[in-house]
Amino acid sequence: MTWGFERLDILLLIPAVALFLIFLIKKNFVRFRNKTEYKGYLSSRKGTRILIFVSRTIIFSLLIIALSEPFNSETRLVKGEPKLTIFVDESESMKLFDTAETVESIKNAVKSEIPVETRTVAFENRSALGDAILNYAQGDDSILLVSDGNSHYGRSLGDVMLFATKLNTTISALDMAAVRKDALVRVDGPSITTVDTDTEFFVVVDEAADMPAYVITVEVDDKEVFRQSASEPSRFSFTVALTEGYHKIKAEINSDDYFKENNVFYKVVKVEPKPKVLLVSQTSSPLQQVMSQLYDLSTSTSLSYDYQKYSAIVLNNMPESAIPVDDLAGHVADGNGLVVVGGKNSFDRGNYKGSVFESLLPVVVGTGTEDARKDVNIVILLDISGTSSARVAGSDYTKAEIEKALALDLLKELKSDDKVAVIAFHTKQIEVSSLSTLSQKVGLEEKIGRIFSQPGPGTLIGEAIVAARKVLAPLSGSKNIILISDGLPGGPAADDVYAARIAAQQGTKVYAIQVGDDSYGAEHLKEITEAGNGVYFKATESTKLRILFGEPEQETDDTYRMEIINGYHFITRNLLLSGEVTGFNFVVPKPNADLLVATATNNPLLSAWRFGLGRIAVLSTDDGSAWAGQMLSKQNSKLITKTVNWAVGDLSRNKEFDVNIKDIYLGEEMQVAVISKAMPVHDPLKFSKTGENLYTSSFVPEQVGFEKVLNGVAAVNYNKELSAVGLNPQLYTLVFLSNGEMFQPDDYQSIIDKVENDARRMETTKVSYSWVFIIFALTLFIVEVAIRKIGENRNLNK
Repeated sequence: MTWGFERLDILLLIPAVALFLIFLIKKNFVRFRNKTEYKGYLSSRKGTRILIFVSRTIIFSLLIIALSEPFNSETRLVKGEPKLTIFVDESESMKLFDTAETVESIKNAVKSEIPVETRTVAFENRSALGDAILNYAQGDDSILLVSDGNSHYGRSLGDVMLFATKLNTTISALDMAAVRKDALVRVDGPSITTVDTDTEFFVVVDEAADMPAYVITVEVDDKEVFRQSASEPSRFSFTVALTEGYHKIKAEINSDDYFKENNVFYKVVKVEPKPKVLLVSQTSSPLQQVMSQLYDLSTSTSLSYDYQKYSAIVLNNMPESAIPVDDLAGHVADGNGLVVVGGKNSFDRGNYKGSVFESLLPVVVGTGTEDARKDVNIVILLDISGTSSARVAGSDYTKAEIEKALALDLLKELKSDDKVAVIAFHTKQIEVSSLSTLSQKVGLEEKIGRIFSQPGPGTLIGEAIVAARKVLAPLSGSKNIILISDGLPGGPAADDVYAARIAAQQGTKVYAIQVGDDSYGAEHLKEITEAGNGVYFKATESTKLRILFGEPEQETDDTYRMEIINGYHFITRNLLLSGEVTGFNFVVPKPNADLLVATATNNPLLSAWRFGLGRIAVLSTDDGSAWAGQMLSKQNSKLITKTVNWAVGDLSRNKEFDVNIKDIYLGEEMQVAVISKAMPVHDPLKFSKTGENLYTSSFVPEQVGFEKVLNGVAAVNYNKELSAVGLNPQLYTLVFLSNGEMFQPDDYQSIIDKVENDARRMETTKVSYSWVFIIFALTLFIVEVAIRKIGENRNLNK
């Protein structure tokens, strides 16, 4: 029970009214003939005046108190109105489950205890589960989702689950097992490559229920290139080198399963001519041999002749005096690429520092000596929201316990003069340790050890980033936020990304370590770190932070191990890198640059950023002739070629005529984009101009296979509804986001208990007591008038 006032400020009128009444009481509105008459009047009215002053002060005070709306609030637990709505997914992929009888059994068992209704939310080849929940959730209700959790259209199911919590809608689901076997196949790999280049593709076979043995075959342009037998979900790879043009890939499994449609997958690869690349080197370079196989390569000892026809330029160990900066900057800004390779005549040894050319690069050039790090400021954010109390799959530890262990390991790697703050957060932020140098901190490990996850509260990552940003804002030096979380947001995901982007604009980098393996959380953390100019790490990769912030690793024999720092960039994705370099140029990545590869001693080796419409990469070791010989191995040399590929960018941007079509699933719209100087004609399509020399059209294919438009080809695959079969493993996490549970189909009592518990809520009621003070005021006024009348009558009778 709580007492209070809705408008407490109105009570300030009481002393003002009292002063005004004193003024009125002392004021005379009657004219007297002399002072004797005046004094006699005052003497006779003294008691009356005191009575009026006291009574009117109390009366007006009571009325003012009434105007301030005094209230009493009571909070009590109310049973609510428990009701269950069963959302039934009747899309095509649900034919692998027997749900009709299950739904009817649940309905019959539950309706005797609580009201229940069913609603079909997905049909045939379209499962837009997120849209259905958003449209039919009423707020303060309970939903039981009978679905495999595979939502292929409409709003993200994860985002809608988060929104449901704001409506106080709880979404649970059934933990079902498929009763019919099914397998599907798909092909992953690039949709564009270059002529005669060994290109790797992956064939993925997935299943629902235990499927029998199968044989998978892959054909390229009707010629078999791969055959393999297996009896479980698998991922195979094959490599082909293709000629220029469009090539058709067909993968097929001969599995005896339920859906035959998803046993065949089609893919089209567009093979472009080798891009024109210019290698500029004043001496013979090993790069020439590495690059000549993949590119239409020209070499030169200078940039003194026309280089505008090249999609990318590689400057190898060039001094600043030999680089025409103004022309080169314009060439890159127009959409072309530049790769700058180090050596004994470049960067810190080539007079780059302070030059105009340095302003183009994603790095600041060092002085030629390894300076000690100064003014490193770090805020560690620990997620202790409700989802952090869940155990990590395959582990005996909760996410919160692993988060604390990661934080403690990180602290051990930092320097004693680094300034560190630790903040735990859910919907609010809790300061565990204020910003100070590590050497000044006492008992920090114990403080982190006492942190516990908070069941119930959501996760507001954006607000935690804002809080960390405020801590770092007034500081100079390096400013960094390290977010340790499962990545599952408790509010709009866009808010978290926006907070990271603002932090980056203010010079603060946002790094993230994901605890758990939730793909939705991983994608969200990648978006946050991309906006925050930081790097995303899995928990198993967190030791890489030591390279960025920790004590440099002591190398022996003057060798430095190469480490991939950001494995999610185009250049480093799916890249395995091993070996050492014996030297490097001293550079520091600029705030907006991506540091991709470094030595184990914290020295950058590969940094990249965009410049205008173009791209610039810096390889701050040499071409392999002196320092980086191991980078020329078959595996490691992919780092060089993928860097040049990234710099080249769009292979078709300089073509006068080109057709671009993307592979689709059956039922989707196929988009056709044509680069042409004239309006293309292809019956029955109608093209419209959407840019300079760019024309677009679209149509919906009616069958699977390959579609040809003009000279372009694209694949049409089985309906997207069959691109995932069986119970979605992410459904468990998504249900948890809305405070729901996964139930066994026959656990009726648990379903009833959950609905009843969710219906209960704390209800706060306010009772206004203004009327009491008004009655007191009126009563006092009547009493005052009565007293005055009695006094006046007595005076008349005397």
